[in-house]
This record gives sequence, structure tokens and C-alpha cells, in this order.
Amino acid sequence: MQFDIFFKDTKFQESVLKKVQSISKRSCMTKDGGVYPSYATKYAKNKAEIIFIARHDSKAVGFILANMNGVNEIYLAVICSDPGMGGPLIDFFLKYADDRNLSVSLEAMPNVLGFYSKDKYGFQFRQSCSPNAQVIDASPIVGRKLNGALTDDSVFSKFIEQLQEHGFNKQKNGNCNKKNLKASEILENHCENDGYTMFRCGQSKGQSKGHAKGHAKGHAKGHAKGHAKGHAKGQSKGHAKAPLRRSNRIRRSISRLQVGR
Repeated sequence: MQFDIFFKDTKFQESVLKKVQSISKRSCMTKDGGVYPSYATKYAKNKAEIIFIARHDSKAVGFILANMNGVNEIYLAVICSDPGMGGPLIDFFLKYADDRNLSVSLEAMPNVLGFYSKDKYGFQFRQSCSPNAQVIDASPIVGRKLNGALTDDSVFSKFIEQLQEHGFNKQKNGNCNKKNLKASEILENHCENDGYTMFRCGQSKGQSKGHAKGHAKGHAKGHAKGHAKGHAKGQSKGHAKAPLRRSNRIRRSISRLQVGR
């Protein structure tokens, strides 16, 4: 399988949008749910900043529409693919994020909550990557498929009610802003329509590397000027500057990506 990445300048090329439209019509909406094709094509044209296209034997078989949230987070807005092609596509997307030390956010629909909860993907039910962010235990639904209506599956019903109680539903209009809704009320008010917030937090590889490099450089400089005085100065300077170098490096990387190629 091959993958192409397209970055928005003023607008995406028409050929890219046509691929998104073609895949949307045949794959975005399934019997288990999904995304309306018209929504996906409009999002690609008007809102997406990055489009990932998967190809198999030269045929476009899937896409991801994404946006940058600042310099440290990429938002997975829409993913659609032909049967069997979604796994490799999201694997490629997550590697793209990992290589740039980006956290990933998304809103998962009820029919794929169990899919994204798998350990291999690393997503958690949390509303940010802050160390103090609340994390909902997803173990009851990991790898589990929603069978039939939400109200017919007691495990999913209970879990959705828990997400609603803690405000993980993106849809907040009307009664959806209430926290004590039962599964039947959640469905009645369409509170599940816009999905539930999940984050895959970056591993801070760049920060750790920069931190260590800054510490070592400062430590060596301290030795050259005098072990006791220089060691203390090198430690403080290395610790302070390493995160800054990482931040600048990511900004330069992202700015290059968003120029368009």
C-alpha cells in the first residue's frame, strides 16, 4: 500500500478532492454507521489542512482529513476507507504523528469506540494531554464491537452514560449538555452524533532528547570553566533551553508542512 500526503496552501488541487469524493460515496457510510459523504467532501474542501490518501494497486482506497491544533497536536477529523484498508491507513497516520512528536485528538463515534480503545493505537478517553486530565477506563469496551442499537448493548450503554456524565460528548446542544442522561435519552437527543473525545498523547521524544543534549552541553561547559561553578550553570542552562529547542524545531517542521507542496 502507498500513501500520499497533501498540504493545503490556498486550496487543495481538484484531483485530490475528487479522490476524497469518490471514496466518500462508496465507503464513508456503512450499515454500522459512519460519516455522511457530503460532510466529508465539504470538510475536505473548506476545513481540512492536511489530506492523507491511501492507494492500493494505484487505486485510492482511503483518506484521512486532518488539522493542526497549535504546534503539538494534530486533529483527526474524518477517516474513510474501503474494507480492510483502514488499519494500514491509521497506522501510517499515527507514525506521521509520532515522527513529529505530535499528540492526536479525535471524536470517535459509538460504533468505533472499541476499535480506537485498543492498546495498539494508544488512544485514551481524556479531554487533553495535561498530566492532570481525567482519564476514563476503557477496559469494558476495548476491542468490543457494538452489536445492534446502543440501547441493546448493556456494556456500551453503561459506558456511553459514563462518558456523558463526564462531558466527553462533543455535542452539547439542548439536553446534551446534561450529565445524568440514560442511554435511551442520549439517543433520543442525538447526543452521540458528533462523537466522543479521545487523545493519543505524544511520547515527548524530542523533549527528552533535547533535554539530555542541553544538560550534557551545559555540563561540559561547566567543566571547562570550573567543575563546581560550571556544573551548576551547565545543569540549569541545559534544562532550561532543551524544551525551547524542541518547540522551535517543531514549529519549523510544521511551518514547512503547511506551506504546501
